[in-house]
Amino acid sequence: MKRILIPILVIGVLLLSACGAPTYTLSTSVSPSGAGSVSPSDGQYEEGTQVTLTATSASGYTFDYWNGDASGSSATITFIMDSDKSVIAHFSIVDIASPVISGVSVSEITETIATIAWVTNEPATSQVEYGTTDAYGSTTSLDEELTTSHTVSLSGLEPNTTYHFRVKPKDEAGNEALSGDYTFATSEPAPKVGVQILEHHLVREDYDSFSMTFVRGKVKNTGEVTLASLDVTIWVQYEVEGLEGRVFNMPGSIDLEPAAFEPGEVRNFEVLVQNGAKEDYDISVSIMPP
Repeated sequence: MKRILIPILVIGVLLLSACGAPTYTLSTSVSPSGAGSVSPSDGQYEEGTQVTLTATSASGYTFDYWNGDASGSSATITFIMDSDKSVIAHFSIVDIASPVISGVSVSEITETIATIAWVTNEPATSQVEYGTTDAYGSTTSLDEELTTSHTVSLSGLEPNTTYHFRVKPKDEAGNEALSGDYTFATSEPAPKVGVQILEHHLVREDYDSFSMTFVRGKVKNTGEVTLASLDVTIWVQYEVEGLEGRVFNMPGSIDLEPAAFEPGEVRNFEVLVQNGAKEDYDISVSIMPP
């Protein structure tokens, strides 16, 4: 019996040595197709082999995550082959398109301000470069709100001046667009309007059977605009002796003969008040817009 057992044991050992460790199959794929590649792609590996896969994105795509028999969001993963494995690398499209600008307009232009508006085909930030040449030189603060309808106000501008500007929105992915060069001109300064009361006093006029009291004085057109009698009103606010607590507010106009009250000119004015008006009256002047 001993002569028979020895050959059997040797044969068993040789068979185990010939079989070796189990091998497993690794298969990889990419989603969507053509968005990238995986290295190494497929292969046969002995049990216990450590495998490292690397996902590389194609142009216009970025790696997102692994799934299947492996998981993770890093482009490189490592795992042990302990069974057949199928691994999928997922990619997403990268936004590389800048916003499309349209409908650029300028409104509400005055001597010192203007409003710039435009539209984009996707939500984006709002910012404007501007200046007196196409080199610009000034930039508005960045409005980070993502919108498709943009409005930016410019202030502190010089009157009667031509300005160049361009708009530059940026989308959520960081793609920036620049418009072409546009221009607008601020308006001329509005002419100065003003009058000044130079002197005034209370006057009582006595007649045969009655008397009248006036506040009379002189007023000067200190502005740059010719005024008419309806443009300027002199106001006298006063109290009457014996009527304490009652305040009267009387309007009057300047003496305009001829009617045009030219800049720099001095004219007389007269306001009829009640008899007994106190000397400590208040006087003011108002001007309607010419």
